[in-house]
Amino acid sequence: MTARSICIATPDIVGPIRNGGIGTACFEIAKLWRAAGHEVTILYANDGYQETPDKGWLRVYDDLGITFVMCPEARQSGVRPILQRPWNVWQWLKTRRFDVVYFPEWRAAGLYAIQAKRAGLDFQTTTMIVGTHSPTNWHSSGGMHFPESIDDIILDSAERQAVALADVVISPSLYMLDHLRREAWVLPEDVRMIPNPFSIRPSGPRRDPHEPIDELVFFGRLERRKGLMIFVKALAQLPKETAARLKVTFLGKPGDRPGWALSFIAESRPPGFADWRTLDNLGSHEALAYLQGRGRLAVMPSLTENSPMTVRECIALGIPFLAAKVGGIPELVAEDNREAVLFEPRPLDLVAAIVRAVGGGAVAADSAFKDEDVASAWRAVAERVVRPARSDESRRPRVSVVVTTFNRPRALAEALQGLRAQTWQPLEVVVVDDGSTDPAALAQLDGLEAEFRAAGWTIIRQGNQYLGAARNAGWRAATGDLVIFHDDDNYSPPDLVETYVRAILTSGADIATCTMAPYRGERPAGRSREAGRVWAFVGNGTGMGLYLNGFGDAHACFRRSALEATGGFTEDYGVGHEDWEIFGRASLMGLTIVNVPEPLFWYRESDDAMLRGRAFADVDFVRSLRPYLDAVPGALRPALQFALSRSLRVTMSELDTTLSVETLCLSILPAHLRSERALREACAGPTSWRVALRALRLSYTDMAVLRRLGRVGAERSETMDLAALAFAALPRQMRSRERILDLASFRQSWQRIAFRHPYNISYWLAARRLQRAARKMIWS
Repeated sequence: MTARSICIATPDIVGPIRNGGIGTACFEIAKLWRAAGHEVTILYANDGYQETPDKGWLRVYDDLGITFVMCPEARQSGVRPILQRPWNVWQWLKTRRFDVVYFPEWRAAGLYAIQAKRAGLDFQTTTMIVGTHSPTNWHSSGGMHFPESIDDIILDSAERQAVALADVVISPSLYMLDHLRREAWVLPEDVRMIPNPFSIRPSGPRRDPHEPIDELVFFGRLERRKGLMIFVKALAQLPKETAARLKVTFLGKPGDRPGWALSFIAESRPPGFADWRTLDNLGSHEALAYLQGRGRLAVMPSLTENSPMTVRECIALGIPFLAAKVGGIPELVAEDNREAVLFEPRPLDLVAAIVRAVGGGAVAADSAFKDEDVASAWRAVAERVVRPARSDESRRPRVSVVVTTFNRPRALAEALQGLRAQTWQPLEVVVVDDGSTDPAALAQLDGLEAEFRAAGWTIIRQGNQYLGAARNAGWRAATGDLVIFHDDDNYSPPDLVETYVRAILTSGADIATCTMAPYRGERPAGRSREAGRVWAFVGNGTGMGLYLNGFGDAHACFRRSALEATGGFTEDYGVGHEDWEIFGRASLMGLTIVNVPEPLFWYRESDDAMLRGRAFADVDFVRSLRPYLDAVPGALRPALQFALSRSLRVTMSELDTTLSVETLCLSILPAHLRSERALREACAGPTSWRVALRALRLSYTDMAVLRRLGRVGAERSETMDLAALAFAALPRQMRSRERILDLASFRQSWQRIAFRHPYNISYWLAARRLQRAARKMIWS
């Protein structure tokens, strides 16, 4: 055996977390691999969260020879908070070298690192393993409740991506593999069912199976999914003579709704029991020691389970138990013992099982498998060697770059400058001018004709038909096997095309998208990732795509076959989201989209961007919904449209409890004015806004803000707090709490304001900025 360097990156682990199934499983896997002679590092990725303030548990890892690392808690601007953890894990891993990295699928800690490998960026000799423990949507569905926020939808897509792109997927139960396939998860070729290991053994003799039972112990997280309500209802139906002999203990920490769980337990105590208490502050070892006490029967009445460590621990330690016959639990129990210890998750069935156990003695069940077989399977996974991914270069693809432009000669010049410097050659460039009218833009195109003819490149001139039509004209005129869409406000480093091609060929994907680096003003020097701000995407996420574009930007690389299969872009005039729409259609068709997590290009944010000129933003969402409407029966389409429209509207009560009016007011202001000090300085004099305009080249909206602040005056501003200063910077029609909340909740759209007050440009531009900021803040 060759010693391997292994990292286990997890948001749940024994030590900082008192008791969690995923954490216990990862701890046991780490111990097993370390005992096999491998170098093991645990990367704890949960933003430093600790339930046990005493760090004495670090000594446990030191004694085991396991390196324990807290993942850095960096905040990358432009990465959604819910995806910050996988981003930080990737940033940490990319500076180290491991032979094997193991991730639980829960919360997608491995998303960006696994994507980087599939795109050919890094980790080519590292085996990426994902364990399927508790997918986010499986967990919420098992608890019989809806996803609580857009974050749950994003996590579902991210977890699916991590599983689909892994080298190896390990499930502790056949049940979970069947569930994933039933829910249309894409699994890699190497899929294995290996139960979770467990190394702790009884410190003394096994309990007498005939000893009387005098205490029922609910063992598990205190939540609905774990069968808390079934347990309490069963206790209320126990015969009085049985209840009088029993104490009841709830052993576990509160779940996702702690207030409800603890109050439910306190208020639901039936009469007749000798004792009724909750122990929610014990760690894993303390809880198991408690259960090994005489006369205690562990009860696990879960509604759904994968392969719970609670059952695994009871079997290994000889603790008598009763468990619901759901999910992967029967796979853990020896067939001869199943009838004695398993029951259907219904109160009356649990009553019968308790009466049987109390009357005839409890059963300490045997395991359905041998521990040495489990350990051997885990050791074999650690020794799996992956060869560097090889891109399919049997035929070097021809690559075309389609550049769309409209009245922006300076931006087009910079875009072409970046394309001329590409390391991938030969390269075909097709520029599509979408009806420019600016004399400078027309003269520039005339001047490019000779260079383009000499290089075999193409310039297409057409009337103004908008982005979808322009891009279609470009790719249909191009000759490349791969087509990269590149707008005139994009600037690319020299390895852009080469990286895209490697991502497509290495992953075998149909489409490649990437992280982008936005900027304003002069293009930043150096690599785009050093700009300090990025827009990161998830990649292929069909469900997520119903609500938001997590696929990527239109700046993407398509196989020609993917464009032909989808029919290209739709050609609605004056409507955005054409990229979101084609990504959604491709995903629903089963085409694969790989995301390159590294920023590959700069995107210039400007007020003259084509999409900023459209009249009504909501029609964009109607467009991006089309592929989903096509995928459902016609009778469901109005309901789906209504559901999406509701998700785009935030009620007054939601805003009132989620966002402060002060936060909303500040969101309208330029970034450099969102502090009390900056606002006071802007009030220094009535002419300060003119100086700032010349120095900073502000937009019309920002200029109007400075003009209003200049009217306040320095002396008066000294008596105003931050909220008052922010209100003073707004148009007078917006200077009330009620009006701010009314606009932010979309009771009146900024488009309607613009229609009714076309000459009050400052008002409707401020309303537009407010509504965009409110939507972004609510969804993030």
